Amino acid sequence: MRLVIKVGTNVLLGSKNQINLKKIQEILKDISLLCVRGHEVILVSSGAIAYGQQVLPKLDSLHKKQAWAALGQPALIHAYGAKAKLFKMLVAQCLVLKDDFTERERYENFVHTVESLLAANILPIINENDVVAMSDLTVGDNDLLAAIVAVALNADRLVILTNQKGLFTSNPDLNSDAKLIKIVENVDAALEKMISSETSSLGRGGMLSKIRAAKHAAHAGITTVFTDGREKNALAGVFLKGSKTGTLFQPYPIEKNWAKQKRWLVAAKGLGQLVIDEGAAKALRKGSSLLFPGVAWLKGQFGKGEVVEVITKSGVGVAYGKVNYSAGEIQDFLRRKKDSSIKPGLEKEVIHRDHMAVL
Repeated sequence: MRLVIKVGTNVLLGSKNQINLKKIQEILKDISLLCVRGHEVILVSSGAIAYGQQVLPKLDSLHKKQAWAALGQPALIHAYGAKAKLFKMLVAQCLVLKDDFTERERYENFVHTVESLLAANILPIINENDVVAMSDLTVGDNDLLAAIVAVALNADRLVILTNQKGLFTSNPDLNSDAKLIKIVENVDAALEKMISSETSSLGRGGMLSKIRAAKHAAHAGITTVFTDGREKNALAGVFLKGSKTGTLFQPYPIEKNWAKQKRWLVAAKGLGQLVIDEGAAKALRKGSSLLFPGVAWLKGQFGKGEVVEVITKSGVGVAYGKVNYSAGEIQDFLRRKKDSSIKPGLEKEVIHRDHMAVL
């Protein structure tokens, strides 16, 4: 089984917001046991910014998070490398940006590199390159990054280690009546509205980003598990001891052997969304391209040639596709559409069917 494991910053923090080296050792011990059992593991780890802040707490700069990341990345990977030696493991660092997934050649290079590391029994440790990442270059957060990595590398399971026991009906820190949700069959708009969008002070993701990551993985047929990474031997509990703790997100059914093009389109998805009407959704499922009349509105920003998610008005995922127009152009066309005396004058499909992965 191929596993992508994501470790959040709050899992790695010990007392006084210091990186807990014992927790890193514990996680690596569990990973070594999984590898002995024949599993392949890819680790997506947050914590660099927190480590940098630990090294240099007082930093008066507009770019202090980037500076902390620059300090923290080598310290974090050194900690992982040192602890990995205890279990006769080697680690390798992979720092990525959004373009490493959206540009096909860079995406293929990333996949081949990680595949080579796995074949050599080396643990790839992946993080976003926060030192140079600007807003238009970021994946978004490490939850989504882990889901993208899981899709790109055709993983069987995505495990998100968080500072909660799983997904609850409301924030358990604020509501004592919150109930643990053990199984999620479908991440829909109602579930997303229910979840708090709070984020931690050092991380970028909250519970909402985690369920969106689970949804992204589910569309590629990947099972996702949320579990409490603060618990001792959390990974061993999930995989080796049959623990029933946490929340399991069931995958959606997909074709047995996805084409490389389809897997890339799902992996390359940015933060943008096109909202379409039901008629257009039916047409896409029958193999049509997405034409402008079917577009109702859009969410987020994206450029021409980027991969976006196509959803219905009720939030149901329909497809991922490479757009022929930027968000600004489509928004302009939508404004013109309201004026019956002006024809939008689109020359191409919004997304051609050859550059679309229908879900």
